[in-house]
Order: sequence, then C-alpha cells, then structure tokens
Amino acid sequence: MPARITDPDQLKELLGIPFTPEQMACITAPPAPQVIVAGAGSGKTTVMAARVVWLVGTGQVAPEQVLGLTFTNKAAGELAERVRKALIRAGVTDPDVIDPDNPPGEPVISTYHAFAGRLLTDHGLRIGLEPTSRLLADATRYQLAARVLREAPGPYPALTRSFADLVSDLLTLDAELSEHLVRPERLRAHDAELLLTLHSAKLTNDALRKVPEAAAARRELADLVARY
Repeated sequence: MPARITDPDQLKELLGIPFTPEQMACITAPPAPQVIVAGAGSGKTTVMAARVVWLVGTGQVAPEQVLGLTFTNKAAGELAERVRKALIRAGVTDPDVIDPDNPPGEPVISTYHAFAGRLLTDHGLRIGLEPTSRLLADATRYQLAARVLREAPGPYPALTRSFADLVSDLLTLDAELSEHLVRPERLRAHDAELLLTLHSAKLTNDALRKVPEAAAARRELADLVARY
C-alpha cells in the first residue's frame, strides 16, 4: 500500500502526541521480534496504537496484516478503539471514503482466548475437530471443577480452604499448568521432592514453615487437576 507517513515528526503531528525518544524508538523500530518493558501508566497502549499507525502509514504492512492480542476484554476493547481512532486521525483510513470494490482491511485485535476460539472454528478440521467445537466457558469450567471436588475420593488433609476457594484454586492451577505446558504429574513429583528436602531442613520462621504446607496442598490439588 502507498506510504502516507514518511518521518517520525509527521507521525507526532498527525496524532498530536509528543512522544518521548524512548517511545519513538519503540514505535519506529524495524518489523522484527522484540519486547518492550514498561511500567503502569507509561503509555504502552498509546505506543502500540501509534506503532500500528507507523507500520500501516509507512506502507510496511496493510491494516489487515496486523494482529493485536491481549489478556482481557477491557484491554482488547481499549486497544482496538485506540488503533481505530489513531488510524483515522492520522488519515491512514477514512471512514467517509470507502471504495466498495476495494474496501479497506482492519487490524484484528482480540484476547488470546477469543482468538484461539476463532482459530478453532476456522481451522479445527485440520486437526480433526468439528467447526462446532467450542472452548469451555468460565461457568462450565467452574461446574466441572466443582463436580471433581465433590466426587474426589480423598482424603486430602492438606486442602483446608473452603469449597468455593478450592474450586478457584483448582481452576487457577490448571490454567497455570496449561500456560506453562507442565503436566500435573510433573508438578506432583516436584512437590514430593521438595517436601522430602524440607523434611530435614531447619525452618526458622513462620514464612518458611508455611512452605511445606503450601507444597503439600499443591501436590494434592495437582491430583485433582489431573482428574479435572
């Protein structure tokens, strides 16, 4: 696509934002793998939106070639709105001038889980899954976890929290294991070894004495995760 932005100062003027040199370095970096580390309130979302404007406005990518993923619906909605407004403000896209024979594309901005669901719908058949398959909703996951707890043979002496808390703990541990590609059996083996090591260790304060309690509870919870 033709370039509409040629230099960083033009981008600043179009968006009306006095970006810092560090922010401009992020915005105008070459299209290659990179990571940006910045604290809360440092303008990460604004920089990401400007980054999209820069890449699209300089003709390096088309709008529909941009994929933005984040963790929450709120963050995805905010990023999508920022990107849309930034593209319009910079004159890269014009909602009032649309060629019906060549409609403009749009960046895809979503949460990780929603995008995974979309991939499942569009390409599930490639791995033997029906297009009608759906990812489990939170309510369904909670119901399944509660059933596992009710039907667990036990005993689980280290699991002393309330039923609702245990359901939440089970789902949280399952999610963390999935995110890090760790099997419950591997975690149980790790905690068993940790408990063996701590058995002969001198635990000199309350914080340290809670470690074996937490490891024992996590080991039992990992068994429930496997059942889940």
